[in-house]
Amino acid sequence: MIQSSFAIILYLNCLIKVFGIQETISTSFKDSTFSDADNWVVVGAQPQITQCSTKTLFGGYNIFGAKTSITKTIALPPHYQLNMAFLFCNIDISNVYMLIVYFDQNIGYSVQVSPTQANSICGNGAVGDSCSNFRATFSHSSPTAVILVTTTMTQPADQQFWGIRDIIIYVDKCPDGCLLCKATDLTVQCLGWQVFHTSWAQLNINEISSDGWNVNFGIAEATQCGSTALFGGSNKFGVDTDLSQSFFNIPKHDKLRIQFLWTKIESWNQEAASMLVNGAKVWETKFLSSDGYNWQICGEQPDKNLKTCFYRVDVELNQTSQLDITFTTNIYSTTQQQSFGIRDFVIYTRYCPQGTYWTGVSDFICQYCYKSCYKCDGPNQEDCTDCGDPTIYKKQLVAGQCKCISRTIEQDNIDGTTSCQTCNPKCERCYKPFDNTVNQYCTMCLEGLNRVVSDQFMCVCRTGYGEDGISEACFKCHYTCEHCNGFLANNCTTCSSQSNRILTSDNQCICNIGYYDTGINDIICKKICHNTCSSCTLAGVDQCTGCPITRKPDRTGTTFQCLCKNSHQYSDETKLECQECHLTCLTCNGGQDSNCLTCDIAYRKLSMQKCICPNGYYDKGQLICSPCHKKCMTCFGPAENNCLTCSNSNNRVFKTNLCICPDTYMEKQVGDVMCYKCSYRCSSCSVKIENCTACPLQSYRDLGTDNSCSCQANMYDQLNNPICIPCHYTCLTCKGPESNQCSSCYTQIMRQLDPSGSCLCMNSYYDPGKAGCLGINQTILACNPRCLNCAISADNCISCKSDRYLQGNTCICQNKINGALISKYEKSGKVDCLSCHYSCLDCYGSEFNQCTKCLDSEGRILSNSTCLCASPNIDIGKPQCQCLILEINTRMPIQL
Repeated sequence: MIQSSFAIILYLNCLIKVFGIQETISTSFKDSTFSDADNWVVVGAQPQITQCSTKTLFGGYNIFGAKTSITKTIALPPHYQLNMAFLFCNIDISNVYMLIVYFDQNIGYSVQVSPTQANSICGNGAVGDSCSNFRATFSHSSPTAVILVTTTMTQPADQQFWGIRDIIIYVDKCPDGCLLCKATDLTVQCLGWQVFHTSWAQLNINEISSDGWNVNFGIAEATQCGSTALFGGSNKFGVDTDLSQSFFNIPKHDKLRIQFLWTKIESWNQEAASMLVNGAKVWETKFLSSDGYNWQICGEQPDKNLKTCFYRVDVELNQTSQLDITFTTNIYSTTQQQSFGIRDFVIYTRYCPQGTYWTGVSDFICQYCYKSCYKCDGPNQEDCTDCGDPTIYKKQLVAGQCKCISRTIEQDNIDGTTSCQTCNPKCERCYKPFDNTVNQYCTMCLEGLNRVVSDQFMCVCRTGYGEDGISEACFKCHYTCEHCNGFLANNCTTCSSQSNRILTSDNQCICNIGYYDTGINDIICKKICHNTCSSCTLAGVDQCTGCPITRKPDRTGTTFQCLCKNSHQYSDETKLECQECHLTCLTCNGGQDSNCLTCDIAYRKLSMQKCICPNGYYDKGQLICSPCHKKCMTCFGPAENNCLTCSNSNNRVFKTNLCICPDTYMEKQVGDVMCYKCSYRCSSCSVKIENCTACPLQSYRDLGTDNSCSCQANMYDQLNNPICIPCHYTCLTCKGPESNQCSSCYTQIMRQLDPSGSCLCMNSYYDPGKAGCLGINQTILACNPRCLNCAISADNCISCKSDRYLQGNTCICQNKINGALISKYEKSGKVDCLSCHYSCLDCYGSEFNQCTKCLDSEGRILSNSTCLCASPNIDIGKPQCQCLILEINTRMPIQL
């Protein structure tokens, strides 16, 4: 089968391009002489044999004449065409008649026979005789055939005669495994039918029985009609007789086919025979007395007008799960006058051929199974139902899958199926089948053979085992051998390099020089010398007499210790040669980077027995370290964002693999290594340390147009103190917190500066203990709630509460420029300032889309009353936008 993605419509399941497969079924009267009728039944004469000149005939002169028929019933293999060849002889013929050969009810051959002028051969001598060869052919597929030969002679039986010989009956066969087939111009097509049930197919009358059929108003016995054995027949089945049987458990199918041979006997006159299936009439035929052969074959009333008819029926039915079949007639006379018989009843089911399955749709569509299945009920690998004969196909059914049995491998065939091919006899499993080459293709060796799979996929003897070329199993070698061809010490074929042995010319594995056999059946030879010696006289580290190439004697003398020549190597006392230190070490006591003793100080420094890169450099897997970016103290790469630690002396701090300037520090120029501290007045600055870009939070400083972060009114600047300190309440400006440290006064509140530095009340005014002086009889002024202190009028503020700053004589809500972390706004009817959204510089509400100004230093721009982060910045839920490139870099894995 060639697997395909589409269904194959198999109305005719197989196309087989084979012709000429013929099989001879029966030969009769072929010998020069013969003595019996060979199961041919004669009707209207006696079955006698005569001589016609040199020919022996069945029938012949004075034997076969008018109203004579010969008939034979034969069993046939599956076929599509029935053939009969024979020699026919006319004797004393004086008028024209027809020679007819019937296959069942069908005329397979007919020919007109005329008188001949030839000489008489075996007749009365008055009329000429002749013999001719004929061949009858007819399409036929039933399991048996009733063959009948007769003539239309009308002259009395003592006036004209015929005989026959050399009869050969043969068929054109269906292909093997095919029960029904048909021929086209190009192919023999196998029809997808299989037998479900058969009744009355036997040729012997004694073998035919009711076979489970119920017979009503008839005698359930067999009779002979000419050469044909019938169930029922003359005087058995007649008026009111019916036959019935039910069939269950019908195999999966899409069509049913029922075939049978119906026999009409005696005087039927337009009466009908019928077959009912599940109560419905599926076949009916009306018969006349004249229907049938020229002469009667069987019956109780010999009469040339009461003809016998063997009628072959073939009916197709749709799918059904049960068959209730009934045969009946509407004849009305007695069984001596009207009767019938039946044989060759077969029920076929249409099925998909091997390797395909029926999809279950209304049209008969068969689809290919999975390539490894022999039979299946679906397209998938686990839909197999049969794997075929395991001795042929070497497969077994496991959980619905056809698996190759042990010691075979599945291979794809040209037709799209698979086959299991045998592995090499040494393999338990293989990846290619045994092909009679030196290759074995093993992936696992048979258990118990002492074999292992080699790099060449060969099952070779395991170490310590050998083979003799006769047995598949490897045997144990002498303990000194790696492999061998015998059991003795001199049967070695190879020696193990790990055993410190060498193969001699007499096939022994002896110890290398400097090694000895322990004598306890140990394949490993032990070393006599210390591991550092290439030769010695005695065991011991200082008993060497020779050193390997990487070592040198420690002293002059006949025996010595072998030390490493190169300081970059170390002595591993389990190995002969000195071993290289790790590339980062100058000297060492092992091969790891943590075994350093000293370092090359030009490139590295020693720390915890490792030679590490100095600050400002990183390790690239070479002795010489590579420089970090200038802002990093230590790093894992050359980029600015590859830092691991930062230098405090450069005033930098570590954040997401960057060394950045901390708050209140700045780079004077982009790329400066050093970060410089801003003035104490600034929380951040640029260009110059005195050029503030923001003031410290809650510092009571105003950024101002000069970016100086000067103290607000009524506050003074204390050196190196970012927080402005309030003046005495009597001062407008001051140099300290005391009342005598004023530098100017509020004239509006009737104060003036005296030489001592105090702001005293003017004449006619007195000090009430508050900022403003009062005149005689004047009461204390109530200030606007927004003012901390006021003068002259309630709205003339001279100082403010903590959430506001003084601008002129008005207390304004603080924003980020004036030192607030979150800007404030004033709402009508509210005394206290309310917080804006964190993204706003100024606002008219607390929502994100109620901003009126944005702070450039936070990376924001105003759009539709919203302060958005400008590209490539992103909002991280804080006032300051985060650079997207920085964010990505911080999430990259560190490659060390």
